[in-house]
Amino acid sequence: MVYIWADGIYSGLRGDDGRLCCLVIIGVNSRGQKHFLSIEEGVRESKQRWRAVLLSLQQRDLGQPLRQCIQRLMCKVVGCTRPAMC
Repeated sequence: MVYIWADGIYSGLRGDDGRLCCLVIIGVNSRGQKHFLSIEEGVRESKQRWRAVLLSLQQRDLGQPLRQCIQRLMCKVVGCTRPAMC
């Protein structure tokens, strides 16, 4: 993957805890092909929810370059606990 998008997409529907949201991560490879890497439901965008989505993505066998990209994304979204992660 050469590029990754991560975004929360809100619907007009409301759940028990607020507006429903899909947390989406899309990757684009060197040929320009887009691939859904993760689509997770949620009720809002929060650091904890994004962290859970990114950790579940990291646990898949995605290859070293994508794993490093997910680490950098994790640092931007939820902050690094260890500077060496980035």
